[in-house]
Formats: sequence, structure tokens, C-alpha cells
Amino acid sequence: MSDLTTDELAAIAYWPFPPPEGYIFDHEQLDHWVHDVLLFQPPSDRANGGSSRAEAPEIGKSRFIALATASMIGGVVTDQRFAERLGDGEVAGKTATTNAARVATFVDGLIASPPAVELTPLPPFGAVVVIPIPVPVPTPVPPEWGPDEQVTGRDLLSAGVRLHAAGRQISDTSLQEQILAAAERLIDVGRSRLATVPS
Repeated sequence: MSDLTTDELAAIAYWPFPPPEGYIFDHEQLDHWVHDVLLFQPPSDRANGGSSRAEAPEIGKSRFIALATASMIGGVVTDQRFAERLGDGEVAGKTATTNAARVATFVDGLIASPPAVELTPLPPFGAVVVIPIPVPVPTPVPPEWGPDEQVTGRDLLSAGVRLHAAGRQISDTSLQEQILAAAERLIDVGRSRLATVPS
């Protein structure tokens, strides 16, 4: 984990342009972009558009889970806030329903054995335009899970705590309740798995 603040990481990730306004940045997501992708890519490769790099380096399972959780939370919170800013109650309600289903699917995937976890490519993933060349930014390589493998109790607890904190940022009461319930589910399962680990 970087010692840089979220604002400092955002400034590095979007340099030479200012970070976009209104987007909810996550420290883990930006830290991955700066240290695992940007600094990993040789300067000569960046100059020619990154054509010689097909994919980002592999990262550990715990880091991938944290990154996937950050991406999902960032997308849910940002989408909901934008929908609410439109001032259309119907749009905000539909967005809340979609986000609730997104959170539920993510939590089910984390708890499953083997896990089914996808990383949603959100900024600064995708492509960063560096004048005059767009530089492709690959998403991390997903880890390979064994047929009976599970996300560790510690990682589930970490994801649950982060999801619980995100739920407090949601103004839609129904969506907030569903997110907090999903967070509690992750925490409960995480505690259960920790309790079964031999000491």
C-alpha cells in the first residue's frame, strides 16, 4: 500500500490533466494503477502507446479481492450520486435497484466456492489519453482459484468493512439498507471462516 494520499495518487494517475470532478476515487484502485501498471510500464513502452505490453502483472489474490471490491463500490456510489443529481426520482430509483442487484451478485460471488469475482474496469482503467497517443491500460490478471478454494475470512471481513463504510455514503434509504445487510453478511461469513482456521 502506498504512503501517498488519494488526492496525490489521483494527480499522478491523470497527469498532465486535472482529475475529473464528481468521480469517487478509491485509494486501493488508484494505488494499483500507479504502482502495478504505470510504474511497471517502461518509459519506452509508454512512448509507443504501450503496444509491447499485453497485460498487467499478476497480483495476489488478497490484492485482487480488495481491488475488485474497490471498483464495485466506486461504481455503485458514483452511479447513485449521479442519478440523484439528475433530480429525477424515477431514474434514481431504477439506479438504486440496479445497484442493489450489483452488490448482491458481487457478495454472492465472493462467498462462493470457488469465488466468482470480476473486476469492473472503471477510471483510471480503460484507456488514458496522453496527447497525442491513447495509452491502453490493461486490467489486472484475475487469480486462478481451485475447485474448492474460498476467499479467506480475513479478506471477507476487509471487503465487508469497506462495503459497510460505503453504505453510509448512500442517501437512498432502501439501497443503504441492502448494502449494509450485504456488508453484514460478508462480515458474518468472514468471522465464521476465521473461526474454522486451525490455530
